[in-house]
Formats: sequence, structure tokens, C-alpha cells
Amino acid sequence: MRKHKFHGKTALRLFGFIMTLAVLSSVLTVYSAAVDYPVRSFEKSQALYFENPPVFDGVINDDEWGEPTLVLIDNGSVPSSFSMRVGDTGVLADPSNTPDEMCLIWLRWDEEYFYVGVEYPDAKPFHQYADGSGDFWNGDVIQFGTDFGGNFEMQGNPQTNSWGPEYKLHLFAECSNDGQDYAFSYHYTDYSELKYVIDNNGKTTTYETAIPWESYIAENPEGIKDGKVIGFAFTILFANDNTDYYGWLGWGDNICYNQLDESRVGNNQIKLVAEPAVKPMVIETEPAAETKQISPENAASPATAAETTSPQTGDSVMAILLITAALFGIIVFRKKYAG
Repeated sequence: MRKHKFHGKTALRLFGFIMTLAVLSSVLTVYSAAVDYPVRSFEKSQALYFENPPVFDGVINDDEWGEPTLVLIDNGSVPSSFSMRVGDTGVLADPSNTPDEMCLIWLRWDEEYFYVGVEYPDAKPFHQYADGSGDFWNGDVIQFGTDFGGNFEMQGNPQTNSWGPEYKLHLFAECSNDGQDYAFSYHYTDYSELKYVIDNNGKTTTYETAIPWESYIAENPEGIKDGKVIGFAFTILFANDNTDYYGWLGWGDNICYNQLDESRVGNNQIKLVAEPAVKPMVIETEPAAETKQISPENAASPATAAETTSPQTGDSVMAILLITAALFGIIVFRKKYAG
């Protein structure tokens, strides 16, 4: 009888220990999932198709451009996003910090052009060098790189040197000296075929740009169709009145080079898709019989970065209650059956 009783107590202790570990493990897993930020890595996004090109008037609206491809903000929710803050030169921002800047990005395409639209809050843009009097990259400016051969992973390159032989860099800015819009590149000097308008309404700065595929992105741009994937990275720099740039925000890297090698994510993959950028308006002639259910396919745009769930106070309370309940149940079980 002693032998049987001894094994019963041992089994009971083991059962209690396993139950405690199981509860703790499940609670900690749920809680850690709420506070983890995505692993820094390159991303895959989509450029929707322009059935009708927009009017370049310095205004981006849903009727012409559709919904933005990306809300760019460095709060840890966008895996390939990095920023530089005042006083933090060369240091990656802590993803838990409240970001200083943000912008919206639209990526679009048709058979002739690759389109990039940008909006960001700005009372007054400033750039004193865009007319050629200094470094074009230094001021309120957008810079984005394209690689017709795909991103670094597709070409077998390391992420610290992610651009291939068809890499092109495109820069756009409004010069504060004369109020004119300018384009610049280190890879071509004829800007006459580019389309671009930069405008500020006192609250928001808007960039509308269109880059011809031929010559400006690739010498022989074959295969521009649904499913084509190009490499892409984007950086926007910020400046105040009468100052050089004070910070930047990037999506993908190898444009701003003061990131550490071990922090690089490489350039992103942009897939050209035939889905129209602007959805046709549907007018219902009869009231809907029931509320339409949101399916996984239309729950969120595949080109929009997923949001990171923030930890909630309720998660902590629930964890404590679950642990307490488990321990109480184990104690009662032992008292009832240990003897």
C-alpha cells in the first residue's frame, strides 16, 4: 500500500507541476505576442494598376489615386521602416518611441510609367539646394530607388549591398530659392520625360511623380505586366526653414547609409498587379437584404502594412487570474486526492 500511495503522490506532484507550466506558458505566450514588434526585414508589397492616369495638379485624392499603398511610420509596426531623429544621427530609433514624422505612399503603374505619390504633414517645405547650388538630397526631398531586376533576395545579393545592375535613384524637391520643382538622379541627366508636381497647401506637402519605364528605370524594360516584381526602397528627408535636413524616414534601405550593417533589411519587393487602383463606383438600386460579411480577401489591402497589437491592461489582469485559478485548482485537487 505504501508503494502505491508513494507513486500516487509523485504522480500528483508531477501533474500539478505540468499544469502550472502549461498555464504559465500559455499566458506568457499570449502576453508576449501582444508586445512583440515585427522582426526587421524586407517587405513584399503591390503596385496597383492605373486604368486612367491622374491629373498632375499637386492633389492626391481617392478618385484618381485610390487608397495609399502604405502608411509609413517608424513605430515598429512596419518591418522595413527606419528613421533618424534629432540628436540620434547614425542611431536607429527605438521602435517603441513615439515617431516624429510619417507619410503616405501610393505605388502605381501602367505600361508607360511607374508612379509614386507621397503626402506628409508639413506647414512649409524648405530646400535651398534643389536648383543645383548644393547637395540635392539635403532638405525637404523624397528619394526612391528602383531595380528592374528585382530586390536583393531575387538577385542573390546580400542585404547590405542590395542593388543590382539596373538600380536607378530618383529624387524630387521644390526649391525654396525660386519656388520651382526639380528632379535629380545620379543615373541619368535628362529629366524631360519625367512627370512631377510638388505642392504645399500650408498643412500638407504632396508629391506626384511618374517615371518612364524605358531609359529611366530600364534600358530594355521587357515584361512590364501583371506579376512583374521590381526592387524598391524609399526615403523622405525633413528640413525646417533655413536649415539643412534634420531627420529622415525610410522604407527599405541602402539609400540612407547611416544604418548599421547588422540592422540592414535590403530593398523591398514591389509586385505589379492588374487590380485597378481606383475601384468603379457601384450604385445599389435596392437595399441590401443583409449586412455583408468581411471576407479574409477584402478585410485589408495586401499592400498595407499590418498593424502591431499594443499590449492592453486587460491582458495582464487576465494572466494573473488564470495563474491564480490554476494554482487554486491544483491545491484543491491535491488536498482531495493526496491522502
